[in-house]
Amino acid sequence: MIIIAFFSSTLVYAQSFTSKANAFVESLSADQKKEMLRPFSDTQRTNWDFVPREDRTGIRIGNLSPVQLDKFYNLVQATAGDVTLEKIKNVRKHEAILRSIENRPIDDKYRDTTKYFIQLFGLNDGDKTWGWKFEGHHICINYVIKDEKVFSATPNVHCSNPAVVLKGVQEGFVLLKPERDMAKTFLEGLTAEQKTKAVVSTETPKEIINYKPRKAVLDNFSGLNFNQLSAAQKIKFKELVHLYVVRASKFFVKDIEDRIAKAGWDKWNFVWMGSEEVTPGHTHYYRLQSPEFIIEYDNFQNNGNHVHSIFRDVKNDFGDALAEHYDKEHKN
Repeated sequence: MIIIAFFSSTLVYAQSFTSKANAFVESLSADQKKEMLRPFSDTQRTNWDFVPREDRTGIRIGNLSPVQLDKFYNLVQATAGDVTLEKIKNVRKHEAILRSIENRPIDDKYRDTTKYFIQLFGLNDGDKTWGWKFEGHHICINYVIKDEKVFSATPNVHCSNPAVVLKGVQEGFVLLKPERDMAKTFLEGLTAEQKTKAVVSTETPKEIINYKPRKAVLDNFSGLNFNQLSAAQKIKFKELVHLYVVRASKFFVKDIEDRIAKAGWDKWNFVWMGSEEVTPGHTHYYRLQSPEFIIEYDNFQNNGNHVHSIFRDVKNDFGDALAEHYDKEHKN
């Protein structure tokens, strides 16, 4: 029998997230530091997107030397983990795949693998709270570090166009394969009666609901409730939630586990919309939602071959709970 630990009860934090950030910063030139470093209060910290844009701020990853890039990767690994680091590398490779599919030249400035930007906010400002952001086409990841712990790792966005590469040397490659396959497996494991609750519409939303809002939006709690699942189905449900939590940061899994346990898994619902098929040509959407967290996956564009997925924390996106945390600390 294989026993899966969804959330490890023991979590070892990195010795110093700040030291990794400072090592990266120290490798930069004075001009590069000016591009990248901003106060924690800077509005760019919470200005997020994942579509091609020309107005992003920060240091362009394509302008880093190999040594500087390695030091940035060390920061990613220290604050997020191997899964996130691999996601960052793969989304850039996937941009090159998309450029080839669209028959664009190698030096095309729209599908540009170097046009991803890094910013650090509030580093060494004195209160041991700082953050960093990595953003570009089809990725937006955000971190707040407080007292050498990951305080927030959302919004966390990973996307893929095409969802499945249909031609070329990378034919068959699926960038977000676990996100697709684990949800499909969970859906297939539902009974007919459970599906009548889970599948709320045959129409697929054109976009994830929580793309634009600064604060995560809770619409309603339709769908299939966690308590309506069998023991085996509950395991699959938790595995899917775990996937999204770990891809944000493996270093805050224990904190998320504690919050979920305190609120109760019975607060979670599963929603599916659109086709129950997930191959190209079949649009589909799913959501896992509780009063505190929202996970969305939408495959509508390009005739069901273009995915947007997101993990949001209703109470603590961008470290929004810092104000409450500060009040509690200073009232004691």
